[in-house]
Amino acid sequence: GGQQSANRELLEYCRYHGLPLLAYSPLLSGAYTREDRELPKQYRHVDSDIRMEALRSVAKDVGATLNQVILAWMVQQDIIPIMGASRVEQMEENLGTSAVKLTGEQMETLTRAGA
Repeated sequence: GGQQSANRELLEYCRYHGLPLLAYSPLLSGAYTREDRELPKQYRHVDSDIRMEALRSVAKDVGATLNQVILAWMVQQDIIPIMGASRVEQMEENLGTSAVKLTGEQMETLTRAGA
């Protein structure tokens, strides 16, 4: 419905006005990691494959899961992810994000992927 993907303009607007950005369902109900789930239409772009490859590369470099890298990228930009989990293992994975620290270069790789 009303869910939108964040773009650079929205992030800059929020920063400029000191507004927090809440990311509802930031892991898209498993769409980043489950083959039986498609990315929602508003998140599919011509560069989606390039973005996913950048995500996989950074996750491998830092020894984290794709989901942890996504959440770390958000948190390091002062985006507040609203997470849910249907299993304890999912919540443990999400909480493990606190140990993931992305470098400036990795942040840039993720932010600029496909741009």
